[in-house]
Amino acid sequence: MDSDLFDVLARANAAFNAALETEAAELGITVDELERRRQEAAFAEREAERSSAARRRRLQIVRPYAERIGRPIVEAIANDAVETSSLVLAVRDFMDHGDRPMLVVSGGVGVGKTCAAIAALVRHGHGVYCHAADLASRYEPWSADARRGVEPIDMSTSFLVLDDLGSERGDDPRFAEAIGQTIDRRIGPGITPDGEIYRRVTIITTNILTKDLGEKYGARIADRLYEHAQAMNVRDQVSRRRTK
Repeated sequence: MDSDLFDVLARANAAFNAALETEAAELGITVDELERRRQEAAFAEREAERSSAARRRRLQIVRPYAERIGRPIVEAIANDAVETSSLVLAVRDFMDHGDRPMLVVSGGVGVGKTCAAIAALVRHGHGVYCHAADLASRYEPWSADARRGVEPIDMSTSFLVLDDLGSERGDDPRFAEAIGQTIDRRIGPGITPDGEIYRRVTIITTNILTKDLGEKYGARIADRLYEHAQAMNVRDQVSRRRTK
């Protein structure tokens, strides 16, 4: 019985090797070169599968925010086309090495603030995005009727992006309280039901210079940001300093 099995395996191996030799001869290469090419092709196929899966994961994270952040940013994030941006790398450096719970990224339109913040959220793997224009309606203490069915912000999330601060309606009396309380509630670390402490990060993007935030939102909010936030004022290049 064992001898019969051995013979079957030997014939199968011989047939396989013969097929390799035939294919290599048809291509005008050695068997070793053929096997190397096959290994490279298999590796490329696995990499393509991983890349496709990674794209689906990135797209799944950003798709809920597509209406607010725009299709170009969604596509850039999904296609992993922003990883070498200097601002993206600067925000990543804050995520990896920053010692403050908040980051304020300020600069003009089109410098990549939202893209960098969303790229950081995707790299983190989970979190909450909120456009400043939606903050008042998503602020948790308001009643469901006041929020008009909008999902409240989960303040316990380990990662919150508050995008485009300053674009909110100036006549909404709830906004000042919502932004003040959001900052207050995001300053400290989070605590799991099991008592484990985890870092909570908030990234705020704005067209307002950090030095002018106090003029718009009041001294109290400016002081809280000065104490707890790192600032990136984006112009032609990224410069990092504390909020002033």
